[in-house]
Parts: sequence; structure tokens; C-alpha cells
Amino acid sequence: MLYLSSLFYLVFSISLKPGTSYKQTSLDSVVAAWNRATYISLNKESTAATDSSQRQKYENRLEVLRDTYVDTRAERIDSGSLRYQILRKIFAESGEAKMDFYVIEANNSGAKILLRDFVVYPRTHHEFSTDVYIYGRDGWFKQAEVKNLNCDIVDGFEGNYAKFGHGFNEDDVIITKFEKNIVKYSEYFLSGTLAATSGIKEVLATYNTKNFIK
Repeated sequence: MLYLSSLFYLVFSISLKPGTSYKQTSLDSVVAAWNRATYISLNKESTAATDSSQRQKYENRLEVLRDTYVDTRAERIDSGSLRYQILRKIFAESGEAKMDFYVIEANNSGAKILLRDFVVYPRTHHEFSTDVYIYGRDGWFKQAEVKNLNCDIVDGFEGNYAKFGHGFNEDDVIITKFEKNIVKYSEYFLSGTLAATSGIKEVLATYNTKNFIK
């Protein structure tokens, strides 16, 4: 199977209902923009890749997107998808959709597959609160939270990128920034391309037992 090395196949394909269309809502539009932004990032990095192995990995991920969510008219939105469900949960729990936050999709493919989303809310320029969601039998649930995380999150691709094979991430990571209901960017980092100096490393470290919700 193509994507044994990438759990993001699950993110884009789980609960997909081909041929099913949904009435557009504000949430639908945000999810559609999210999917398109990720596609744009992948396509750009695939074109720029000089390493043949790296380029093939990008092409594999692009194929998943082409076969599932990317529709320039955004007429088919799957309300059962992982992205739709997490965004709906964020909006419901916050009580207000027009806010600023990041979603870091960072699954873990260890002995047990773990689907994880880190939702990061800026408090100040260097201070954030983080909610860690895990996907289980009943959908997304919040497993850990950190009220005060001090780190520097640099926006964009270049400030977080490491040369292929020199990054710290063992699995693919997608960093998406939302501002007032608008997707500002959704940058895709292959395994081994997220710089150890990136503040995202500190965000991912919040997934540990001391931060688990009792």
C-alpha cells in the first residue's frame, strides 16, 4: 500500500463518502480552504524537491489529496472527515469561530497508530495555550492541555524547514494557521524535514502524561 509511511492517508480518507454532497456552510468553506492550502503547499514543495526520494514522497501525498478532497469548486465536503470533525469541535468548544489558532496535525506511527491534533492558541507573541486531541472510537477527545507554553512559533515554511533527512520529526507534520475564520496557510512537512529549532517541537512535546487531563 502506498502510504504505510504516512498516516496522513487516514486524515484525508477516513469516513469519505464518495458521491455525497452537503449544503455549504461557513464550516464547509473553512475546511475546503484548509484542504486546498495543504494541496498548494505539497505541490510547491514537490516541484522544489531536488532529492528523488523526497520528490516521490511528495507525489505520493499529492495523489492522496487528488483522489479525496481537492475539488476547486469545493462542492463536496465530507462532514465525517477528521478535519471537519476537529474543526467543528474547536468551534463548538470555543463558542466563537472567529478566532486565531493553529492546528498541528502530527500523528504517531509507533507500535500503535495514534491520530493527534495539537490546537494552539496565541496568548502573547511568545506564550500559547495548547489542547491535544486524540482520535478514538467516539471521535476526537481532548487528552492533554497546557495553559502556558513559552516558545516561538515562526510562521511559514522556510522558518521551520530542515534539509530532507535532517529534521526531528519521524512522521509527517502539517502546520495550519487560522485567523478569524480564514486559513492563512497550511504547510506540509515530510518526515525528517521539520527543524529541531522550530517552536513546533516544543508544542509536540506537550503530549506527555503530566499534561493529561485527569
